[in-house]
Amino acid sequence: VIVKFSSADRMEFYTGGVDDRTRCVGSYRLDGDSVSFTYSTPDGQEFQMKGELNYRKTYLDGVWKNNESTTGKFYLEKQRVEERIVKP
Repeated sequence: VIVKFSSADRMEFYTGGVDDRTRCVGSYRLDGDSVSFTYSTPDGQEFQMKGELNYRKTYLDGVWKNNESTTGKFYLEKQRVEERIVKP
């Protein structure tokens, strides 16, 4: 999973590989050490994720739910990812 934050409250969420087939778009909100995401998958499911950053701000863990009332827990670890654009 890759979460890419933009300068506004928009985000991109990738669920395996960085291409349009796995791309979900949504929004996020920061409130102190709390972070909440809302995004929709290409097949129309909406997910909400809410979590807390650890004190070093190296990971985020919390709970998620979707529009079908399914719930679970998640853990996201901060990693350095280098993005490169290749022109043919």
